[in-house]
Amino acid sequence: MTAARQPAPGRAFRRIDERGLALAVTIFALIILGALLATGFRAGHLEQRAGRNGVYAGQAADAAEAGAAEVIGNWGTYPQLAALAVGDSVTLPGASLGRRTTYQPTVFRPTESLYLVRSRGIRADADGNVLAQRLVGTLARTLPAGVVPLRQRSWVRLSP
Repeated sequence: MTAARQPAPGRAFRRIDERGLALAVTIFALIILGALLATGFRAGHLEQRAGRNGVYAGQAADAAEAGAAEVIGNWGTYPQLAALAVGDSVTLPGASLGRRTTYQPTVFRPTESLYLVRSRGIRADADGNVLAQRLVGTLARTLPAGVVPLRQRSWVRLSP
């Protein structure tokens, strides 16, 4: 048989129960791993939402550009534009560009020979809630050959 271990002279023998400590360390490690995993999933989810919202904004901007180009390209098919008084505006019929993407053009006549063509592009979900919208404006001038957009680029604040 083996001899029992004796404490050093002047010291008491202390027994430490390490099983409870191992359980506490394991639970703490699992909590930390769970928090790291949840943080990773949250970051991935936010990245996915940001990407999806960027796509929606791009679709709305494309629809707005298409609306302005359609009005200027088909100017002669809108007889109400020639009769538009200075300082007045008219909202033209909008159109749908595929699934849930639409545009709504408006023409404002600030002077005799100048027009502001505004087009609002909208990307909506299946219930009709707006996911993204963009507003594009083009200044156009009337010439004997027809209506042409201004070649100079400048910033104009378009209010809704």
